[in-house]
Amino acid sequence: MAFNLFHGTETYLVEVAFNRAWRELTRDLDSDLDWEVLDGAASAEDLLLACTSVGFFSPIRVIGVRDWQLLREKPARRGKAREGVEDPLVAAAAMIASLPDNSMLLLSSSSLLAATNPVFKVMQKRGKVMGFPRLRFGEVPAWVTNRAREQQVEIDQRAIDTLVRRAGNDLMLLDSELTKLSTYSAGTKVTVKDVEALVPDTAEHQVWDFTDSLLSNPGRAALELDRALAAGEPAGRLNYMLVRHLRLLLAASAAPGGNAGARSLAQAFAGDGRPLSDYSISKAISQARGVPSGRLESIYRRAASSEAASRRGEIDEVTALRLVVMEAALG
Repeated sequence: MAFNLFHGTETYLVEVAFNRAWRELTRDLDSDLDWEVLDGAASAEDLLLACTSVGFFSPIRVIGVRDWQLLREKPARRGKAREGVEDPLVAAAAMIASLPDNSMLLLSSSSLLAATNPVFKVMQKRGKVMGFPRLRFGEVPAWVTNRAREQQVEIDQRAIDTLVRRAGNDLMLLDSELTKLSTYSAGTKVTVKDVEALVPDTAEHQVWDFTDSLLSNPGRAALELDRALAAGEPAGRLNYMLVRHLRLLLAASAAPGGNAGARSLAQAFAGDGRPLSDYSISKAISQARGVPSGRLESIYRRAASSEAASRRGEIDEVTALRLVVMEAALG
């Protein structure tokens, strides 16, 4: 298709789709004068001029605009239209509709566009439109599985789960870590031990701090949560790790003292995808000490319920976390 629009908040997938289509459209062109990538701030007039210019060795030119800012414009209200203010989206759509069939146009947007967007509608009529909404945390392992297959990386499912828990839902980072693991394994199957050796776990310490505040000072927990989210920590991963951590604390609160308690925790979580470190066990026993078991169980149930609701798509992942903080504050 010579007309392509890729849009969505999963910006890595948008960029991958844009690059693939760009390579396909420019593959047979002989001169870099036959294609042009415009700045995202380009106007509809800039785009028209580029599309209608004659190529150097080709009668057409391939024109691309990454993250075209105009696509994020809100449609003009009818009142403004009656006053003679032209809707820039409508004007851009009309311009694209007027381009000849042999035009090659490639657009992208880092926003998920509505089907009512005028440019969306005309691009859909003339070519291909693909949307990439942000993946939920629970959907990321399947993406990693497919991406590993594309890269011909052999990796077992437990290693994929460990990779996602450590790297989160940043697809660019996951792609990079897959490449690193493939080089490290040198053609052999990537295992959990390989992932643990090469991929740092950045979320675990944040969850310890968040849980400390959640149990002792929910107001501070709200600040800790905002700080983690502002730093780019994926909400889905925080949800998963918080539930796992609270479950560990519940087990620690009921475990016997001394080495027997530590061994029982290690055994209880042995099949949970990742062995507990000595630090995690001692920290959990210390953190659970002095917290009423009823309060701990109440917060755990709220966290598990909210995380499950977010996986089902009933609430978003950030809301799930905030509900846990509210429950802790009210309790």
